[in-house]
Amino acid sequence: MKNYNDNNCTDYDIENVYNEACRYLEEIPQFMEGYGVDRSTRMLDILGHPEGSYKMIHVAGTNGKGSVSLYINDILKENGYTTGLFTSPHLIDIRERIRINGKMIGKDAFLRHFLTVKEADRQLGGNKLAYFDYFLGIAVLAFAEEKVDFAVMETGLGGRLDSTNALETPIASVITTISLEHTAILGDTVEKIAEEKAGIIKESGVVVHMVTATADQTASKDQAAPADNATCYNGMDAASFVIRSRADKLNATYIQSSPEDIINCENRGNCIDFSVSNSYYINDCFRINTGAMYQVDNCLCALTLAGYLREQGIINQSADKTKKAVENAYWPGRMEMVQEGFFVDGAHNPEGIQRFLESVPYIAGEKKCILLFSVVNDKNFRRMAKMVSESGLFKKIVVTQVEGKRKLEADAIREAYIDNGASDVWVCDTIEDACLKALKFAKEEDAYVFAAGSLYLAGDILGFTDRINKKGLR
Repeated sequence: MKNYNDNNCTDYDIENVYNEACRYLEEIPQFMEGYGVDRSTRMLDILGHPEGSYKMIHVAGTNGKGSVSLYINDILKENGYTTGLFTSPHLIDIRERIRINGKMIGKDAFLRHFLTVKEADRQLGGNKLAYFDYFLGIAVLAFAEEKVDFAVMETGLGGRLDSTNALETPIASVITTISLEHTAILGDTVEKIAEEKAGIIKESGVVVHMVTATADQTASKDQAAPADNATCYNGMDAASFVIRSRADKLNATYIQSSPEDIINCENRGNCIDFSVSNSYYINDCFRINTGAMYQVDNCLCALTLAGYLREQGIINQSADKTKKAVENAYWPGRMEMVQEGFFVDGAHNPEGIQRFLESVPYIAGEKKCILLFSVVNDKNFRRMAKMVSESGLFKKIVVTQVEGKRKLEADAIREAYIDNGASDVWVCDTIEDACLKALKFAKEEDAYVFAAGSLYLAGDILGFTDRINKKGLR
């Protein structure tokens, strides 16, 4: 790799070295020996703990953590603070994972910090850091260099053993909804998964927990509450019980963000108006520019955290600026209209599909609906197909496959839909062909197209939407 610090290094050279760095990253395994938290702890020791120069907010959960992170970031930014935002995965450009004041990190800065992390990896013995570890290292270095006031850090997988849990001094932890996902790694019950997510709670810290009413959050029937707290499950779902118990054990403040805090919610299809009434807001009115009902819960969680930070004197929060922040918030691939009548959503597990299906009728209104669907092989795609089929929302279903190691053949997806009663199911070999097929059906039926099932699908669609638009298929 060319010496980037060479004074004779041109813009052309920088672009080449950046592309070489991207190729290097893509060849790094997703999983390495040991736990992410241990690898990143050693990495941060070598880097000199740059994360100590700013306040951090740590976000974990099964669904919604990216959107919650964005809302938190935008509230802080609009209220005058310099922010860093670390999320995953990316949809199109790897630099989406690292944002400063809402903008992707520049290639020049990304490359410089990549080389610093690569040197740290060499000092660890070489090839010791996983793909995600590299991005975490780049992020903490970039945020320190830019002198951010706050960094919002989203976990990659789980919480307790996640690389981001090497960041030991967050000012607050946030845990979004918990449901059954990555069961081979995190555990096969909601309780076990919640225990992993609750691992980000710190001694004497604070945790904001987002609660929504979903089937997966019911306590396991064969699991009783501990003898010393036998009534804790009364009125409390399994995840809340576990997270609250962990907070109590660590003398941490537990704050619940609940749908009960939302009043006067009206979904207009392209925006949602709602009011919040809880410990931090008294019938305060907000608007978000989306028809996705799940974003109300995500926004509420961010607002609750901001209210707590304001009450503690950690931030100054203007009501008008906060309202502006959430109204203008934009998170790609979350019920995003990529062209007129074509909506892309990143729902990629049963809970996400449930929330996706709740939103479709608000957005579609009287319109017929076509579904474009794909999913990777480690998701519960049969249950997702069952939920979609039983909803009766879609006149036609077009299925395809995302490429890569987690590829699930489109024929297997189609079979799952047929087994669950769907009759008009079409198979396309590529995502682009599937888009064109779905758009053709939509034109014939005067229908809307909705795409869901995988963030990889969302990313691929966003990547070539401009090319689809040029074909004139609207």
